[in-house]
Amino acid sequence: MPPKMKTSSLRNKFMVVGLVLAVFALMISLTPTNRYTTPTAAAQQSSCTLDVFRVDGPANEVPNFPISGDLTSTLSVKSLNGMKSVVLVTATNANVLIGPVTVEPDPPPNLANPTPVTITAAKINPNQPASFSVRVTGSFQHSVVINVEVVCPLPPQEVCPLGLNSVSGDVGVISVTGNGTTSLSVAAPVNGVATVSVGSSTNANIFISPFVVGQTTPVTVTASKINPNLPASFSLSASDTVGHTVVANVGVNCPTPPQGANCVRSQGYWKNHPNNWPVQSLTLGTVTYTKAQLLSILRRSVSGNGLISLAHQLIAAKLNAAAGAPVPPSVGSAIAASDALIGGLVVPPVGNGRLRTSATSQLTTTLDRYNNGRIPGGPRHCCDDDDDDDDDEDVRYGNSNTGGNDDDDDDNDDCDDDDDDD
Repeated sequence: MPPKMKTSSLRNKFMVVGLVLAVFALMISLTPTNRYTTPTAAAQQSSCTLDVFRVDGPANEVPNFPISGDLTSTLSVKSLNGMKSVVLVTATNANVLIGPVTVEPDPPPNLANPTPVTITAAKINPNQPASFSVRVTGSFQHSVVINVEVVCPLPPQEVCPLGLNSVSGDVGVISVTGNGTTSLSVAAPVNGVATVSVGSSTNANIFISPFVVGQTTPVTVTASKINPNLPASFSLSASDTVGHTVVANVGVNCPTPPQGANCVRSQGYWKNHPNNWPVQSLTLGTVTYTKAQLLSILRRSVSGNGLISLAHQLIAAKLNAAAGAPVPPSVGSAIAASDALIGGLVVPPVGNGRLRTSATSQLTTTLDRYNNGRIPGGPRHCCDDDDDDDDDEDVRYGNSNTGGNDDDDDDNDDCDDDDDDD
């Protein structure tokens, strides 16, 4: 073969081999096993903090996988000998989002600053502990396992009026005020507050505002019930910087939820009276939601999404049933059909589920009529429910028919006679 032809042939072969290697490298970088994603993870609780409590691996390998961002909302991990993969190993009550992994040779192209991989997470149930572990692998199968605790702030709690049953001790220099309100104030204006702590509690979540030792401005204390159907109380101890102390015994006086009433309330009532809820969670379809999440759904505008309008009425129907209202067979069937239709869809703003209004309107109407006491043979509408059932729905159930329900203004007709006896 003439020299020029031989050189051209070799050049073509190298070009083909190079192209194959480039495609192969691209396929490796897109391999699903290098990435574990849960789409709603980081968006749900962006304020969660990630606490790296242990890194497992050979002592000589751990320094090759530097971690930054501990005790922040985003971890960043690198591999000094070429990143190969970051995969989820275990997860307890946690949604974990692992960012894109760039597969690197050994050593990495930029040895001084390898490409990092980011990790964020959120709790599934905000009231339960959460943790996860990920395995980070570099060249030659060297790897470590990073163990992380997910620390998220508790969801907002419904604060209740607090009653000061007794206050004893040095009440002349340390004051506890606010009896009958939703917030107590503990103050030591002369010597400054040293401690404010809970001594004992029964069925109560107690929240003490942050303070610094020696501050002379009041420290606030609020509380809510864990189980709204049971009594709640706690004792509060406080001291000042020179040793004076007081002890306050406090009752948590939340409104009593309606019990076993032979009547129903609208979704507007349940949205505006969260302290009266008979339960702290509900299942819509196959997904269980906390009370805080359900309230966020009730406050969400329908905006043409049939899933949201159906969820509003389904939440109200299930709360009415949990409060003791009778459920006619037709309504029980509508509740079951609604759960089947929703299935695994996650209702906004908790998730991004969506249904056509044409698919949900019949079930939504049935449940709406039940929640407003309009089902023949069903329970009547409760006289204490004067909330507008559709105050957040500018277009009823996502349709343009705003006038198609002529008895919307007659929710309390059954209660009119009560006023005539005064």
